[in-house]
Amino acid sequence: MDPKAKDAMMMLKNSSPEVIISCVIINETKEMELYKMLSHIAPEVDGAIFFSGLSKEVKRVKEFLEKVYGNLFPEIDIVEDVPTPVNLINPEEYLEVESYESLLHALLDVEEEVVRFYRELSGSCSDNDLKKLLEFLSQIKERHRDLIRAEYELYKKLKGANRS
Repeated sequence: MDPKAKDAMMMLKNSSPEVIISCVIINETKEMELYKMLSHIAPEVDGAIFFSGLSKEVKRVKEFLEKVYGNLFPEIDIVEDVPTPVNLINPEEYLEVESYESLLHALLDVEEEVVRFYRELSGSCSDNDLKKLLEFLSQIKERHRDLIRAEYELYKKLKGANRS
């Protein structure tokens, strides 16, 4: 984790539940936007379908989190100015990736970072409900990582088979 991300993580560890959940919602929003963008520009037709599906999945997670937030903090708007230690998501960076394989590999790294982020944040929580929520989210992110890994492995196999 780079120094900025470490500072943000330290700040989040000492934050209120509404700030932590806001951070998670913002991360999910950025991730959803990334996958949506990739579904429109993926160099492979199957990639477009794959990213569209991931975008929809992340959207469901985001909507779930927004409901949780609204139930827990009905009088408090989502905090917009929160540190986000996950080096997610500047979608324009992914426009410059040279191949579909490289793109999937980069996204594997992102999802792994998100899993670590949620686990670390969960481990620092004293609020049991928030801890459970973050553990649940880390499991969802593991599933996303595993889906990307499967797509990556399948693509490599198909690419190798096409060379033969």
